[in-house]
Amino acid sequence: PKGVVACDQVRIYELEPKEASGHQFAFQLLVESTNKKINLFASRMDEMKDWMTEIRLAKKKKLGVEAATQDLDSNRKVNTLE
Repeated sequence: PKGVVACDQVRIYELEPKEASGHQFAFQLLVESTNKKINLFASRMDEMKDWMTEIRLAKKKKLGVEAATQDLDSNRKVNTLE
C-alpha cells in the first residue's frame, strides 16, 4: 500500500463519470483534517457500493468506540465523586 487513511477521518462521495476522468464506478474520500481528496475506482457498481458501505461502517464503529469510551470515562469520574 502507498499509505493508510483512518476511516473516521473521511467523508465519502460518489463521483459522476465526468468528475472521475471517465471512470464509471468511482467514489472519493475526502480526508477532513487535510482536505486531501482520494479517488477510488471499482470495476462494478456493486463492488463500489460495497466498499463505500464498509468504509462507512468502519467509521461508525470507530466513532462509536470513542463515544462509548468517553461515556465510560465520564461515568467513572461521576462515580468516584459519590
